[in-house]
Amino acid sequence: MPNFRGTENYSIDDKGRLMIPASFRKKMANQNPGAVWVVFKTLQQSIELYEESEWAEVQKKIDALSEFNLNEKRLKTYYNANISETELDKQGRVLLPKKFLEACAIDKEVTIVGGGNKIEVWNPNKLNEILNAPPESLETLSERFIG
Repeated sequence: MPNFRGTENYSIDDKGRLMIPASFRKKMANQNPGAVWVVFKTLQQSIELYEESEWAEVQKKIDALSEFNLNEKRLKTYYNANISETELDKQGRVLLPKKFLEACAIDKEVTIVGGGNKIEVWNPNKLNEILNAPPESLETLSERFIG
């Protein structure tokens, strides 16, 4: 499993390609051109990039959701409607879907966050907004999920 960590500021080129930071490329399981990446548009208006092998674990959880529970079915449909695939090119870039960039208000400048098994791509203003949420709400979330 990759261990993507840290934050980098980068730019998206005019064609919608993102250069994967060198520090992240070193941790990728497959650095070869043509390696498949799964691109997911999140509910928080960011884009997540997963190596294909890492996405397989997420996909198992999605597939396990019930077709008969309306909330689970809705969540399953959201995930499946908001994923795409891209390939790593020879320069270490991935092409991000234009509709995902638009939905996340990503134009040129991005903040890339290492998320352990994934790479998060954010509009810098949106990320700042989330990170600067009232401290008590982050504390509550941390206590609930981290302990």
